[in-house]
Amino acid sequence: MTLTIASFGRALLVLLVVVAVARPLWRLRKQHEFVAEIWSRFTVRGLLATLVVLPCVFSVAMLLENVPGFDRGWTSLLFDGWSGNMLFAPFREAMASPHLLIRAGGFVFFAAVVYLLPFIVAVEEDFFRKGHVRWPAIVRQSVKFGLVHCLVGIPIASGVALILPGLYFGWVYKRTYEKTLRETPVEVDGYPESEAVMASITAHTLYDVVALAWVLGRALLA
Repeated sequence: MTLTIASFGRALLVLLVVVAVARPLWRLRKQHEFVAEIWSRFTVRGLLATLVVLPCVFSVAMLLENVPGFDRGWTSLLFDGWSGNMLFAPFREAMASPHLLIRAGGFVFFAAVVYLLPFIVAVEEDFFRKGHVRWPAIVRQSVKFGLVHCLVGIPIASGVALILPGLYFGWVYKRTYEKTLRETPVEVDGYPESEAVMASITAHTLYDVVALAWVLGRALLA
């Protein structure tokens, strides 16, 4: 009976996530200019920073998983012990299928998520970073940023570890805000805040793209 309930819950969650991705994908399908603008802002310096932050996040998460209870998220109740972001559930299920068509659908879903990343990140950065340029506020918002991700199913260890990239994105926002303010002392069309938010969106999107590339690489090698 437990297996039947878990299977139903797993199928329902996958369906809900697919719908949750498909709806904004259709609505935002013509706003590719924003996606292109964010991707055009990627730099080698930003990539190198990401390649420093990401291993630190993985390391902290792995260490914290040794704390009892920190290695599980609520998704483990549905996916036989797997704990991860529920957004990856459809892709994970598709890759586990023996049917080529379903696996191909998993890659289509993956591509849709990559397209939507800048829009998802923009919402997060507007909420967690915008208006916070002092370190006490940056730290507070970074803690919220990391722990709130536990709501999407990741283990507590990963949620705590995500405080680190939160601090990094906060630093990018602060640095850009102060730099823009020096160059444009008077606010013009939302400057320097709008430029600072765009910088943190870019850093956050690049971070997520690299993380997703790692997920994809693991799936292909599995």
